[in-house]
Amino acid sequence: MSEQAKQQLVMASEVSSVMCRAAEALQQIQQQMTQRAAQRYQQVAAQIRSAQTPTDMLAIQSALMHQGMQEVAQYMQDMTTATMRIQTILLDTRHTQEGANVAGKTASAAFSAWQSAMGARNGSSAQAHH
Repeated sequence: MSEQAKQQLVMASEVSSVMCRAAEALQQIQQQMTQRAAQRYQQVAAQIRSAQTPTDMLAIQSALMHQGMQEVAQYMQDMTTATMRIQTILLDTRHTQEGANVAGKTASAAFSAWQSAMGARNGSSAQAHH
C-alpha cells in the first residue's frame, strides 16, 4: 500500500471519528434540552393545578412562553457553539493532512534528488573504472 493511500485512509478514519463525536455532542445538546423542557412542563402542570384565577393562568402562560423563548435561544447558542467546535476540529484535521502531504512530497523530492545524485555519482564512478 502506498504511503499516500495509507495517509488517505488515516485521514478518512480521523474525519469519521470527529463526525461520530460531533453527532454525539449534538445529541447530548438535544437530550438536555428535552429533559429541561419535560421538567418545565411538569412544573407548569403543577402551577396550573394550583391556579385560582384567570390572571394566574395568564401569568403561567406568559412565564411558559418567556421560558420557552429563553430555552430556544440557549439551544441555538449551544448548537452553534458545538458546530463551530466541530468545524474547527475538521479544519485542524484538514490542515494536518495538508501539512503531511507537503512533508511527504518534500521528502519524496529530496529522496529523488538524492537517488539522482547517487546514480550520477555511481555512473561517473563506473565510467571512471572502465
